[in-house]
Amino acid sequence: GFLVGGCNGNADREEWPRLYGGEAWIAKIDTDGKTVWETYLGSAANVCVSFLAGTPDGGFLAGGDTVPQDGDAESPEGGFPTAATVDEIGPWLTRLDRHGRKIWTRSLPLGKGGTGWVRAVGFRPDGSITAVGFGESSGGGPGCSGETAMFWKISADGTVVDLSCPELAIERNPAHGATVMPDGGVALAYSDTDRKRAFAVLLSPDGKPIWTRDLGTGLARCVVPSPGGGIVIGGSGRDDLPWLYGLDRDGSPEWETPVTWAETGVLNALASVPGGGYFAAGTSRSKTYKSDEAAKGTTDMLAVRTGVNGSVLWIAMAGGSSDDWCGAVAALLEGSFMAGGWTSSWDGDLARARTMLSLLQESPDSWIVKFRP
Repeated sequence: GFLVGGCNGNADREEWPRLYGGEAWIAKIDTDGKTVWETYLGSAANVCVSFLAGTPDGGFLAGGDTVPQDGDAESPEGGFPTAATVDEIGPWLTRLDRHGRKIWTRSLPLGKGGTGWVRAVGFRPDGSITAVGFGESSGGGPGCSGETAMFWKISADGTVVDLSCPELAIERNPAHGATVMPDGGVALAYSDTDRKRAFAVLLSPDGKPIWTRDLGTGLARCVVPSPGGGIVIGGSGRDDLPWLYGLDRDGSPEWETPVTWAETGVLNALASVPGGGYFAAGTSRSKTYKSDEAAKGTTDMLAVRTGVNGSVLWIAMAGGSSDDWCGAVAALLEGSFMAGGWTSSWDGDLARARTMLSLLQESPDSWIVKFRP
């Protein structure tokens, strides 16, 4: 099976009626798409999952962001950021066991107030955790002033041991991507949104910059390690086309792949494929692949499978006549691929998927699409 997570705006669940307007939602799904278990993480604010990761003991880590409001009380669970600890948006981390039961939840400090997002985690040999994100802090650690990347060192029991920030001029933008490398270092994908330029950074395990590369016009949204110590970055490039970049361990370009058939689009999520290559997905306003047929909706899900050198093996689209968005992907060992996000459509590929209740509420639904080669 696999794990999915995101936000739930339904305030009518029996467990916590009228819960503050938003919860983080995590579910385990079996290979047939049936729900094995669900976990809701409540807070005194809107809470959303931005990433999920497996733990060495078979459990899971979930991380995300919350938007506290002035006067909010603590949630029934506690542990989330509050208006007293962050200015606008605060990062958090939750550890679950293999059955989805919560072990602990921790608010990740930003120094003296501030705003931040957590984007990736990695485990060290001693069981401790490195969490990576972005934010703006007024103090609290070396280099933690202004807009920058942030590193949290966390013990296995959830105690936050340290906050540090490398000296990088990174603009505040929640769409940044980060990944923990096999050697404990960190790769970052970020964008200068004013100049609309994409950048890649490789950091050592202690947070020191090794190299920074300007990728040119575009937006960098996601990053994964590649064989040999390099990285692959996804986002958009020239002419607003979906784009993939392959860099070697020294940051030198190895290949780049624009999805040239698309009119516009961006790749928001990226995964390495067992056996080699990559699977990326995002959104596009383009015509259907290899057809003169119009796109299925305002924006549709775009999925791309490439070889190890970035060559496109296949492209697929999914959606309906309204907006469909993708922000997470997975490549399964059995050879299929998963992509998830939200949808406002009720027809096309969603014709038999949405419920009458969700349509009456006029709110987007979470959706998952399974692709076969």
